[in-house]
Amino acid sequence: MEELVSQVALRAGLAPEVTGQAIAVIFAFLRKEGPAQEIDSLFATISGAAEAAATKADAFGGGLFGGFMSKMGGGVMMLAGQLTSLGLGINDMQSLGKALFENLREKVGEEHLGRIAAAIPGLSQLL
Repeated sequence: MEELVSQVALRAGLAPEVTGQAIAVIFAFLRKEGPAQEIDSLFATISGAAEAAATKADAFGGGLFGGFMSKMGGGVMMLAGQLTSLGLGINDMQSLGKALFENLREKVGEEHLGRIAAAIPGLSQLL
């Protein structure tokens, strides 16, 4: 996880501390919204990814409203809200997302990442 955070922070031009927290939030989002098998496979390529996601799991709590938001593509809006709470602006989120998903593409390939994006409403717009 440290290597991933360092690489993404450098590419995105963000502080490593904030980058690490943001990646954990994004991983928690992927864990909740994404296809389990694809996410398990992704996390298996990144030491500490599952643990990082678990630290932020409560950020995307379920419930009726949370489930409704997820089905309507609102999960991405919830993700943006969580990233904003870390102090990231829209430009920071774009830089972070681009850097993170470029790194993930290098690790698991375009096809694998595409299957994850296709399963999560609104995510493909961020890739």
